[in-house]
Amino acid sequence: SSTSDPIPTQAAGQASLAHVRAVFRMEVAHPDAKSLPLGRKERRALKEQARVDELQPLLEKLGGSDAVERVEAARELRSSLTGAHPPSLDNLIQAGCVLQLLRLALEQDHHELQFEALWALTVLTSGTAEQTRAVVDVSGSLDTLKQLLTAPRASTREQAVAIFANIAGASVELRDRLWAEGLALEVIMMLSFGKAVEQLTNFDAEQKVWRVRGVGGGQSEQPVGVVRAVARCLGRLCAGESEPVLGEAMQPLLHTLEVLVMSPDEEVVAETCRALACLQYRAPERIATVVKFGVCTQLVELMEHPSSEVQSLAVRAAQKISTGSKLGMMAILVCEPVPALKEMLEREAPTIQRDSCSMLVDVLAVGGPHVKEVVDAGCVPLLAGLLSSGDEEVKCNAARAIGMLTSKCSPKQIDELISSECIIPMVKMLEIAAFSSSADVGRAVLSFVEGVLQAGRQLNSERFARALQEAGGLQMLQQVTEMSNDQDLCAKAKAILQSGF
Repeated sequence: SSTSDPIPTQAAGQASLAHVRAVFRMEVAHPDAKSLPLGRKERRALKEQARVDELQPLLEKLGGSDAVERVEAARELRSSLTGAHPPSLDNLIQAGCVLQLLRLALEQDHHELQFEALWALTVLTSGTAEQTRAVVDVSGSLDTLKQLLTAPRASTREQAVAIFANIAGASVELRDRLWAEGLALEVIMMLSFGKAVEQLTNFDAEQKVWRVRGVGGGQSEQPVGVVRAVARCLGRLCAGESEPVLGEAMQPLLHTLEVLVMSPDEEVVAETCRALACLQYRAPERIATVVKFGVCTQLVELMEHPSSEVQSLAVRAAQKISTGSKLGMMAILVCEPVPALKEMLEREAPTIQRDSCSMLVDVLAVGGPHVKEVVDAGCVPLLAGLLSSGDEEVKCNAARAIGMLTSKCSPKQIDELISSECIIPMVKMLEIAAFSSSADVGRAVLSFVEGVLQAGRQLNSERFARALQEAGGLQMLQQVTEMSNDQDLCAKAKAILQSGF
């Protein structure tokens, strides 16, 4: 018969742990004792375990019957988690700390204890994705948080939503889990917009505030902290490389975002625009919804908001709608965004300028009367000026816009709009086509060169060819053919050179 090591008994395991801890105490007393049989990993693990051991009395107090001691212990635990040397979250989770905190979070009659427990859970869910998943995997954790979304105390609801926001933002997997289990919809229904009998809140359009229905039929104003927390959570629930599977939650989500984007609160509006910018708008019914409830109009108005962050996020949301489908583009263009985009070009914030240039590219790509709209608004000189910006992304986006403009203009319009001051920096942008992997910028600049040369030939004018040569265009085109790794760019540059330039 084969022999094997005996299965360790509980007593043996405790004795072994006691031995290891004794070794650790020796290390503390004699840090230079290199003959000890423990490696660096083991010593680190013991130090972390020692910190957890120090918290055991706190955990015991949390489960005790003395109300004062429980509050003091909860406060001390929260302080240790946010202190300079917090214990390992992994070890705290393994020690059963999460389960204890979840139990305390349900104690509605002990507000201070509940507050401290939820604060600690907020810290625990703000770590790595693995740590957050470990909290979520604790039996009953999501159900407990779900109950707290309808807690009578507003601060409790706000904390619960903040934890859900941490979970949604930890990973796409956890975000999708919240949608799949209906918990994302529970957050949405906190600010539901409809006529359901069980609806706890409604939006007062006249006063522009959320109100909570009282038990006796009265109403009290929904605290802005809760609304902000919900808006932030919805932003994270919608974020990710791929859109979550919304299912039946799609209409309630869009309706709630529609109301939130009208909010007078800057933080609420910013988070709502962030959520809208994460969604897809290919389906006609989604476009119909955002048009029907005035989302497109409001986004264009927000492009003139005093906050740069709101402006930028509003443009990104509008651009997401406009690039989703032709119907989406028409929905945005009807709201006349060009005047607001022109004002954004005049701002000195690079982020605002980049986003404005990017959307102007999409507007110009539609062609027709929208090109004249961009020209009449005075955008062209501003775009030309941004070609000399110190921000590389601003310059690239401005070059893309001018390249698109020349591809949509007649020779006469090009002659009127394009000056030598614009040609020189555009030629310099050919370096990107030669040495950078940004092929779309390279294509835009080559399209510009090709467009102005064709315009000159059709107008029997050598102005453009001469300006391009003086700006070093011939040499830069040659560099593109020799240095670029993009075959299409090389072919286009050769075609321009062979055309007689």
